[in-house]
Amino acid sequence: MSHPKNSIPPEVAQASPLAADLRPAQRESLLRALEAERRLATKLWTGLNEMRTRSELPNWMAEAGMGSYRQHDELCELRRGLDVLLFTAKRSQRVEVSI
Repeated sequence: MSHPKNSIPPEVAQASPLAADLRPAQRESLLRALEAERRLATKLWTGLNEMRTRSELPNWMAEAGMGSYRQHDELCELRRGLDVLLFTAKRSQRVEVSI
């Protein structure tokens, strides 16, 4: 089954939340790992964005849209999809996970 690039496959998105079966300590570890990954990804994107605004990116990076707001929006959408997959029983529910 095909699905858009950078999205969660529908059959995975409809599954029960993965974190539901975790013990509290495991869930806390998962949240800490997500927080660390997201902090690093945001820091890297911010650096790329600063380089992009100053026209300091190599051509291949600029042409790929690195550091763009479109890339940031895609990153946010992927994060929301992962939050749904991990913490929400139904894809139709909106979830905000505070870390």
